[in-house]
Amino acid sequence: MEYCTGGDLQAFINESAGKKEHYATYHRFIDCILKGVNILHSNKQMHRDIKPLNIFLQGLKSDMESLTPKLGDFGISVDVNSPSQSLLTVGIGTPWYMAPEQLEGKMYSLPADMWAVGVIFYQLLSGKHPFKDHPG
Repeated sequence: MEYCTGGDLQAFINESAGKKEHYATYHRFIDCILKGVNILHSNKQMHRDIKPLNIFLQGLKSDMESLTPKLGDFGISVDVNSPSQSLLTVGIGTPWYMAPEQLEGKMYSLPADMWAVGVIFYQLLSGKHPFKDHPG
């Protein structure tokens, strides 16, 4: 993965989320993130820890239009066709971005990554996390 000079999406959210004048940028970010997740999923790979700290921004912080999100940190990703399906019942990841089935220790699969993307999209649009007890 290339070095991403724009920092991570969490820093961007802390500085710029929830501003109507940036909605086009937020939508572009989510489009890029969804394309990355689609590539993963089409190869039967599940990230399992999609969160703003694992999305890096390539480009210049001073030029929002140049920033391109890149999905990173595949340390706990898994092949969903793995013979060890028990991997998909282990609640691994960051709880604030985990789908309910992950949190409950139930069987989960690729849609759990999409839950995390939805949480991130909410954060970008509103400037806050959708769950009121979130520490950030």
